[in-house]
Amino acid sequence: MYLRALVAITLLLTVAQTALAMNDQISTWGGMSAAVKSGKVRTWGNYQPIIPADLTNAASISYGHAGLMVLKIDGTVAVYPNTFPYVENDPILLNFPTGLNNVRALVGYSEFALALKNDGTVVAWGSNGHGSLNVPAGLSGVVAVAAGDGHALALKNDGTVVTWGGDNFNVNVKQLLEVPAGLSNVVAISAGSGFSVALKADGTVVVWGSNVNYVVRDYLGNSTTSGLSNVVAISAGYGHVLALKSDGTIAAWGGDVSYYESLLGLCNVKAISAHWRQSLVLQNDGTLVCLGLGCDSTPTNYYKTCP
Repeated sequence: MYLRALVAITLLLTVAQTALAMNDQISTWGGMSAAVKSGKVRTWGNYQPIIPADLTNAASISYGHAGLMVLKIDGTVAVYPNTFPYVENDPILLNFPTGLNNVRALVGYSEFALALKNDGTVVAWGSNGHGSLNVPAGLSGVVAVAAGDGHALALKNDGTVVTWGGDNFNVNVKQLLEVPAGLSNVVAISAGSGFSVALKADGTVVVWGSNVNYVVRDYLGNSTTSGLSNVVAISAGYGHVLALKSDGTIAAWGGDVSYYESLLGLCNVKAISAHWRQSLVLQNDGTLVCLGLGCDSTPTNYYKTCP
């Protein structure tokens, strides 16, 4: 089976290359999952979209509420709706920008999406209910983008972070979403529901925003990232965060522990992906481990814990 032959999958958390290639990748959204390998896309789970059989030039993928967005190696983007009822009214589909090209990274979340172009600028579309489409005027030099629940992040080539959106939340949440003063030397970003995560060049992690799911501080008020070091990748779900360490182990916090607790015993991990209420982990031998919604149908869904 094709999906069971998916080895050496790479989860693209950020994209900073100047040319697109046919990278192996996976993406999830609330019970739907997809994989791209050698330019071809396969899907599994609930309400999966119908992918054309002749699609052979996919470079990367990103799931949103509407369905699967595919970035092709020529820098163009296609959106394939999932089969969920009434999805045709989704703002990502209704407001998809015509002529979108020269794209090198693509992310989606709930009702909006972001495309990072080769010239370092950002295009946003979908619903603007929280101001997530209000890309700051003159924003340039962007090397990575992240989409959260109603807010967006951009990582610039100087290691600083820009954020926008969060409108129509309560005033406190809007203020909490602002980038912490002095944040610099950032190499990767991710966003969840009312919070943001940044990985710094020294392997430490900064989290800020709403603490509803205990992603910023634990129930005792302590920082959730205190003492966390040697991190090489981060990924935020709806209300939880995964961090991959340089020794191939995982740290995780926030939200419902059932989305990640069993992952904490894993080793030889090479990539992580958290989204909505799911966690996906790739081990060095190509094993894909999934916890959360829609994971029952995930290929190679078993655990290889540390000795």
